[in-house]
Amino acid sequence: MRQEPSNDQVGRVERFLIEPTNITPLIYYNEELNQLEFRGKSSPENAPGFYQQIHEWFDHESFKSMKSLTVEMSMAYFNTSSCKCLFMIFKKLNQFKMDGMNMAVNWYYEEYDDDMMEAGEDFSEIFDMEFNLIEIEE
Repeated sequence: MRQEPSNDQVGRVERFLIEPTNITPLIYYNEELNQLEFRGKSSPENAPGFYQQIHEWFDHESFKSMKSLTVEMSMAYFNTSSCKCLFMIFKKLNQFKMDGMNMAVNWYYEEYDDDMMEAGEDFSEIFDMEFNLIEIEE
C-alpha cells in the first residue's frame, strides 16, 4: 500500500512513514531527531516499485535543504532486489553528503548474523559516509 508523504508546515522536512508488513520494512522519518529508520524484512515482489516512494521523498526541496541526517538501519533480512534498491538509496544519500549534508549511518546487526554484518561492511566500503556497525544481542 502506497503512503504519500505529507507536508505539515512550510520549511519543514516532509513527514515520511511506510508501515511494515511481513515482506516490507518500516521506513520512518523522525523529524525531531533527524533520523530515517529502516527496520524489518524486505522481500517485496517489486522492490524498485516499493522503494520508489523514498526516492520521490528525497526529491522534495524540503529534504534537500536538511543540514544533517542519521540513518538507522536495522534490517533482519533483505533479498537481492532489495539490496540493489538499498544501494541506490545509499548512493543518493552519499550525494547529499557530498553536497554538504552531515550524514551518518547506524547499521545494526544481530551478533551471529554474519550476512547482515558483511552487508553493512560492504556498504561502508562503497560509500563515503560515516557507517557505525553496531552488534546487538539476539
